[in-house]
Amino acid sequence: MESILISADISLEVTSRLIKCVQNVKLNDPNEILTVLAREIEAILKPKEKNLLEELSSNPAVLVFIGVNGSGKTTTIGKIAKQ
Repeated sequence: MESILISADISLEVTSRLIKCVQNVKLNDPNEILTVLAREIEAILKPKEKNLLEELSSNPAVLVFIGVNGSGKTTTIGKIAKQ
């Protein structure tokens, strides 16, 4: 799992945290592993969350969306535009 996370450009610090999290929980089902990983990733990202629309509401701004094909850039832009 470590090599998969690192090859997905996950930092060593976060990779170690995710591996420890999975090791600390007795899991029998692969879907449980995904659930635990998703919860831990959310716990890592949630404190960094910002509402860009509130921060940018008073000034013009340019947002750049970068990602590989199929990563959800257009979908995200559509959701932001709808607001």
